[in-house]
Amino acid sequence: MSDESSPAQQPPVGAANPYLARLRGDLGVALLAMLFLVLPLYRTGALEDSFITPKVALLLIFDFVLLLWVTAQAARGQVRNLLGGGVGVLLGLFFAASAATLLYAESPAMGRTALAYWAGLILLFFVCSAALRDSLDLVIIFSAGIVAATLTAAWAVYEDFTRGAGGALVARLPDWRGYLAAGLGNSGHIAGFIGLFLPAALMFFLSARRFRFDLFAAIGVMFAALVVTWSVGSTGSTLLSLAVWCVVVVRGRWWAEFHWTRLLWIVVAGLCVSAFYLFAVPGNPHYPSLWTEAFGSKRWEEGGATRVVIYLTTLHMIQQHPLLGIGFGNFQLGYVQQIVPAVIQNAHYVVYGGAFTNDAHNEYLHIWSEGGAISLAIFVAILSAVFGALRRQLKAATDTSNAIVLYAAGAGITMLLLDSFMTFPLRLPAHAAAFMFFLAVPGVVASAAAGTANAGRRTADLMWCGALVLVAVAALSIYGRRTAAEYCYKQGRTLAEVIGPRVSPQNSWPVAEARYAAFTTRLSEGRTSEALALFGKGVLERPADGPLKDSEESYKRALSWDPNYTNATSRYGAMLLMQGRLEEASEMLKRTLGGLQAPEVHERLGMAYYLAGRKTDAAREWQICFDRRPVQRDYLSGLLRAAGK
Repeated sequence: MSDESSPAQQPPVGAANPYLARLRGDLGVALLAMLFLVLPLYRTGALEDSFITPKVALLLIFDFVLLLWVTAQAARGQVRNLLGGGVGVLLGLFFAASAATLLYAESPAMGRTALAYWAGLILLFFVCSAALRDSLDLVIIFSAGIVAATLTAAWAVYEDFTRGAGGALVARLPDWRGYLAAGLGNSGHIAGFIGLFLPAALMFFLSARRFRFDLFAAIGVMFAALVVTWSVGSTGSTLLSLAVWCVVVVRGRWWAEFHWTRLLWIVVAGLCVSAFYLFAVPGNPHYPSLWTEAFGSKRWEEGGATRVVIYLTTLHMIQQHPLLGIGFGNFQLGYVQQIVPAVIQNAHYVVYGGAFTNDAHNEYLHIWSEGGAISLAIFVAILSAVFGALRRQLKAATDTSNAIVLYAAGAGITMLLLDSFMTFPLRLPAHAAAFMFFLAVPGVVASAAAGTANAGRRTADLMWCGALVLVAVAALSIYGRRTAAEYCYKQGRTLAEVIGPRVSPQNSWPVAEARYAAFTTRLSEGRTSEALALFGKGVLERPADGPLKDSEESYKRALSWDPNYTNATSRYGAMLLMQGRLEEASEMLKRTLGGLQAPEVHERLGMAYYLAGRKTDAAREWQICFDRRPVQRDYLSGLLRAAGK
């Protein structure tokens, strides 16, 4: 294999390096490389959803800037793959079908936010298709992804060794895996992202003319992180994808271009890493064995049951709306409304009945539940189109570098699709962005083979660019407001839960929550007089100034940015209720139900009605909780008795 044809060669440093030369001379490629490097690693504690919202906002900003650059290129007649081929058409159709569901969705506002997210992803596909010209560009983006995956892996391993002392966010899981926050959240998300770019790193390593110690080290670090994260679904999907594409490579024309003996180095390194974590080796942070610690965790017992409940509930939603779905972005709203006999009649599952969840933990079921069979069929058509394009381009390839990037893209897509059976990678911005890049790869290879751009399409291209820019502006407006709302809301929570207790320990949010819990418990137990005396005019003061007053103002600012942001309406409604401001609390909690019908919201609204003397309305809300949340029926029966029912 010649130096010129291989994407994994290590060219001379300096001006002769074609990759550095391309990065310096092509703003579009440089911006895309920066995006794929920064997006997985970026996180901030200033927002409530630290791993999702800021990444979506960042993606949309890059989309907008890149679209302006693509528009300038189109004005010069230098763009040749702006529509992205058949895959681009199908992605546009998927977006249009999803938007159409908002005509009957219970919450169009939630749908608009979800559409803004998907707009960012689909715009990224069009940008990749237009801005990337050949395999050299593709290798640069793959390399950025490999670097990001390696840094993520190193970050996760470091946080595992330090047990979060290195700056990890609050653990999200109730066991040792919760420490692995890195820039992507919990352990499954970390493993999933690493799995997207590990195949590319392996293919670059095996195809390089010289032994690449940098790639070998990167693969070793990624493997160590996969061991540490212990994510069965994501790691299993990675291994299955590698096995499938190893067969594809061996059966193809390019198998002789790979140095297969180097796999021995990978196997030896993997065994060494595994031995370190699985045996009583000095320095092992899971001494005496990661195996013992992992299977000693109750997370395994909980995880299996919760997945089954989520799947059964999602299938119940699908059965009610099989063709059209409940509406794009409305999964969270519809999920908690379900009363599933297979769940509430099972002793192992009933405890999770009616509990809130964000996602179906299966992308195919999620798409089907929101967009119906129509959206699912379009999504399957997208996958069929891209695998067909990969097959055609591999058959037509005359250049090793093109074959290798096609293999890497195919393996990445396969990994994500397998992982989608157990988790939700398309809801994670860094994962979904990588998926959009992989989808664009066959089209870029095809357009490179076709030749130069068609200057005769300049007017049409400019019109298309203008439409895409308008979509980007609209999506930025929607998600920009959501980002600002989350920032204000996080400020409000910090003031109430962190600053407030320091300033006034006896009149703080944590103390008020404890008093409120004592009040509701006594009311449920039939100790009505004692409960009402405990609540009085509220369990939380309404100060004229100080952290709690500032917290309320922060919630108001959040709602001025996004009136439908349910985190803010729910928490502000709870604050109003605890302060005894019953009419205001009722209105705020009713607004919350427009986007979040979790049992605790109905319970609080019922309590606001009860304290205001509206016992019939209170009973209605508590009956909803009783029907949907069986595990709390003893408590709710007491509240219903207090309401005279």
